[in-house]
Amino acid sequence: MEKPELKSSPNNSVPDDAHVQWVKTRDGVNLRAAFWQPTGGMDIADKPRGTVCLINGRTEFIEKYYEVIEDLRQRGFVVATFDWRGQGLSDRLLKKSFRGHIRHFNHYKRDLDA
Repeated sequence: MEKPELKSSPNNSVPDDAHVQWVKTRDGVNLRAAFWQPTGGMDIADKPRGTVCLINGRTEFIEKYYEVIEDLRQRGFVVATFDWRGQGLSDRLLKKSFRGHIRHFNHYKRDLDA
């Protein structure tokens, strides 16, 4: 499987220093995931203020959140996010890949566990 990537658009560039990878769920679904280190706002010991797990909504994907990611990084947070199964560039479960589909709502829990 090819290394996953993030996409830019004319007014929405990929935030610098993205770490992008595939994460495999226990039922074998590949999820596209990414994380970034903070760019500012660190505490006195020069450590991140915390980690924000950015969980997007239905029919959404990582690229829609670049501005939020940058704002959180500037405030000193590590940011981690992913595309749910059937969303963004994660594995699709139907031959007609434009249709979002899961067999059971608990499958989203598997995505979070991964």
